[in-house]
Amino acid sequence: MIARDNIIFIKGSFRGKYKGMLTVGIAKNTMHKIYAVDILPNAIIEHAFFTEDYRTSEITENFIKLETVVDVNVLFDKSVLPQAIDSKENFTDVVITNFFISDSGKIGNKTHGEISGTFFGCIKPLKALKEEKKIIIDSHQRPINTESIVPQTNHTQPINTLPLPQLWRMRGCFFKFLQLLGLLMLLLFMLRHCNSCNTPAPLPLPMLDSLSQDFTDTMAFQNSNTYITFNDWDKADNDRITVKINDEIIAKNVLITNALNSIQIKNLKKGNNTLEIIPTSFGRGNCTVNVEISDSQNTFRFQCNIKKGQTVKKNLSVN
Repeated sequence: MIARDNIIFIKGSFRGKYKGMLTVGIAKNTMHKIYAVDILPNAIIEHAFFTEDYRTSEITENFIKLETVVDVNVLFDKSVLPQAIDSKENFTDVVITNFFISDSGKIGNKTHGEISGTFFGCIKPLKALKEEKKIIIDSHQRPINTESIVPQTNHTQPINTLPLPQLWRMRGCFFKFLQLLGLLMLLLFMLRHCNSCNTPAPLPLPMLDSLSQDFTDTMAFQNSNTYITFNDWDKADNDRITVKINDEIIAKNVLITNALNSIQIKNLKKGNNTLEIIPTSFGRGNCTVNVEISDSQNTFRFQCNIKKGQTVKKNLSVN
């Protein structure tokens, strides 16, 4: 945890997984997507550094605001902060600008995928955390004011420290509490079991399909800020690929799993660009890769079933 006495503001490059809701509507004759996002734990902030209070400045880019994001791995930019130690933190008042959302998995209007962008977030001062801990401890030492009860879940008082008469008076309530807790846990288990019966939504059918080196498609994009996402559409069996843009390697010997893996393409130029997918390791059979390429306007998906000695080439056209 970062040692601090005041609120600390962090900025960096963010990427992580999310789940949420997606609605699609039409405004001014244009199709719009509206997301409700819940970012999952173990997201990553790369090239992180300390910044000023962003909450008082006007943000003009597209952005997402979130009250909290928890369990974020903060990887500091060692060229700016050579002595900083990477840590896992909880953030409040989060803003993510210039964001990109992949909605590859959907069931109805429920969606999940990956989200990335420029991250702004603040960390509570150490003094505030101590005050919260003090409130938790003191709540077990003073009479409780029923008009201002603050529920606490991280502190428990051992029963054997209570006076014996008081323990006898609490015994009946204690066992009733255990019964209610057991019923609640049983209900949560049943709900989780029911949710596990729902099969995950398959990825949408590919808009383009390329299975050989000789077949080349052109995909048109509006800007050069583009992301490419990979995952294995078959069983993960240690397939690996190398990706080139205009004969320049942007991803080398990447392991393809069933989880999504996104890479930002930064070296696209106006006009035509050549994308080449080269298998470097084969599992049990051909190299099976599902590919999604997207900018803020267009999304293209295709599947690859690459045999040994073959590569897949595509033409990426930037207007």
